[in-house]
Amino acid sequence: MSEREVYVGTLFVEPASGNGRSGGGGRSGGSGRSGGGGGGGSRSSSASSGGGWAYSDSGASGSSNPFTKKSGKEYEARYGFKSDYHLGLAYGHKVYDSDFKESVQAIKDAFDRDEGRLIPFKSTVRAGAGASSITAASMGQTLVGSVQIGTPPTTANVMFDTGSPTFWVSSSLCRQGNGCPTSAGNPYNPSTSRTAKIATNSSSLTRQYGDGTSVDCVIVQDSLTIAGITIPDQNICAATSIVYPQVTQEDGLVGLAPPQVSDPADVFGNLKSAFSESKVSFWYDRNVNSLDANSGIVPNAGEITFGTPASSRYTGDFAWLPIIRTASHWSVTLNSVTVNGVTTNAKTTQSLMDTGTSLIYLSPEIFKAVNGPMGGVLASDSIYQVDCTKVRSFPDITFTFNGAPLTLTWDQQIIILQKKYCISVFSTSTDLPPIFGASFLRNFYTTFDYSGRIGFAKPTGDVTPLNVPTQSGLSGTGQNAASPSRILSPLLVAAVAAVTFASWL
Repeated sequence: MSEREVYVGTLFVEPASGNGRSGGGGRSGGSGRSGGGGGGGSRSSSASSGGGWAYSDSGASGSSNPFTKKSGKEYEARYGFKSDYHLGLAYGHKVYDSDFKESVQAIKDAFDRDEGRLIPFKSTVRAGAGASSITAASMGQTLVGSVQIGTPPTTANVMFDTGSPTFWVSSSLCRQGNGCPTSAGNPYNPSTSRTAKIATNSSSLTRQYGDGTSVDCVIVQDSLTIAGITIPDQNICAATSIVYPQVTQEDGLVGLAPPQVSDPADVFGNLKSAFSESKVSFWYDRNVNSLDANSGIVPNAGEITFGTPASSRYTGDFAWLPIIRTASHWSVTLNSVTVNGVTTNAKTTQSLMDTGTSLIYLSPEIFKAVNGPMGGVLASDSIYQVDCTKVRSFPDITFTFNGAPLTLTWDQQIIILQKKYCISVFSTSTDLPPIFGASFLRNFYTTFDYSGRIGFAKPTGDVTPLNVPTQSGLSGTGQNAASPSRILSPLLVAAVAAVTFASWL
């Protein structure tokens, strides 16, 4: 049966009481949340008996299945990973008419082999004509999805990053750094995968990122399944050393560099042959704020589509911007910014569109034009805090790229933390080029076209109005009333430092 006939649902797993398993184990340390959603199927199945196993037809309604999409969310809330005595586990799995029972049993067997391994999120797949989409979780506003590596498959939650070229993953080979998995984490192990082999021209790589993350890895070949498509001999850089500025729940990174960049562990070069259009598109649930402290990986926060852009995720036409072919990143030309009717021309015009960076980094002259009306004050490093009582009066900000205007309204210019503080999505750096990260891209349906352009369209989905704090969130009185909160700084550092893979160096 072909990949296009795939039906994907979600199997919610709760071990029977008294079996000795708890929500621990893995790098995520019990802070993850189970994933649901996806599917779109036409069949349903009632819960199976024994041990709390149940198959959820996430596209069904009105069936006898107690774990439909709605109650699946209730199950997640009731049996979330923060519990010390329950483990909620969501497996997305391909299910065909002919082998439904066998598929459920296979997942149950996989769970038994993993001995209760904690997978905080696992993507589900939505296949269509000319495209395949995966649900994505969010961490620091960036999107994280699941891939399967090796035989038997190991699931890894990886960031999809247009700001870097390499596919690397945490592995059993890792011996140095704070990012190495524990043995209980059941990481990818090339020595136990039946399909792993030494890669042609195998080499070791070092990748360093703008947030301070450093990864050493060795290239192996193995089976990779991504968005329901299996690549038999994908080059994978298996990490031997991982150093994070702050430990994260991600298991690695899929680099999605532009077409002019080559890399020994490139993924899209192999994946694009499965689709008629060589494109990767990102849709974000704009109601999700995964920068808030302790949010961890937030499930069902977006969707990544390979191939033809998902028509259900955007409306109207795309504004297409040609990329700068001589750049090593997805870069476009920034002409100017307009705030309160005043236009400031950009001195540094080459600007990166980077799904792996949390915030928006502007050149000094552009940042001055943007931050002036906002009144942002430096809270920590490159993080700017604003007065919550004034945010509704912020003017629209229009960036013009290659003649195309893209506008952010007041509520797209801030992030609310802890229901008390308001921070700006903008920052500045003399060390980095202008980078428009996820805090910018999430306001559009963004398509990276490997023919050499980036498209922006209006995304679908309702947006809940921001619940803005009634107090400023700033500390001090009198002349010091505009001082950033001393409490805010460590929250921001913890939230942003772990996820700002600004660019490889």
